[in-house]
Amino acid sequence: VVTTTTNASSVTVDKTAPMLSLPPNLTTEATSSAGRVVSFSASANDNLDPSPGFNVAPASGSTFAIGTTTVNASSIDAAGNMTSGSFTVTVTPLSPLQSWREQYFGTTSNTGDAADTADPFHTGIPNLLVFAFLGPNQNPAQAVIGQLPQIQIGGGNLFFTFTQPAGVSGITYGAEWRPALDTGNWVPVTDTGSGAAHTFGVLTSGNAQVFMRLTVSSP
Repeated sequence: VVTTTTNASSVTVDKTAPMLSLPPNLTTEATSSAGRVVSFSASANDNLDPSPGFNVAPASGSTFAIGTTTVNASSIDAAGNMTSGSFTVTVTPLSPLQSWREQYFGTTSNTGDAADTADPFHTGIPNLLVFAFLGPNQNPAQAVIGQLPQIQIGGGNLFFTFTQPAGVSGITYGAEWRPALDTGNWVPVTDTGSGAAHTFGVLTSGNAQVFMRLTVSSP
């Protein structure tokens, strides 16, 4: 601001640009294949102009695509002083499981018919097991119990062996066993497979009975 005085009058010359108030760079997860609606707070203020012009694009509340988008902001006051700035909004991709839910249930959320533990088509296989053992191309309505890994006996072992379907990630596979189905803790079984090939085995010798079950979990 420059103020000059002539006799009894003064003239104020505004040479100061508005100040922008912008958020830091933002990172958030996608909620659909289209990305995510992102809201943020951004504004401008000026030392003399109470309502400087302000523009920001894309606007708060827009749908931001997966990836990184630069949000540009600018402001100009009544004196013509202008300032600009920017920040980024990064939308991370859907996980394979979220994409599978969206394809078959219309939502990425682990709720309702799309919940990991739900079996909306009454196939006898919960959603998470369909995805984990049958893969992202499997329609959950067409899942069949016989498609799941089957327990085997051989070489003095009771075991499961299977290959993780292509396109499945973010799933932890495990197995547990017990010598009886009474009350007690299930014992974890070590995966002796490699990479996408999983093998879980328990020695049958020394045990009158052996019960074994597969487990899967997601973050």
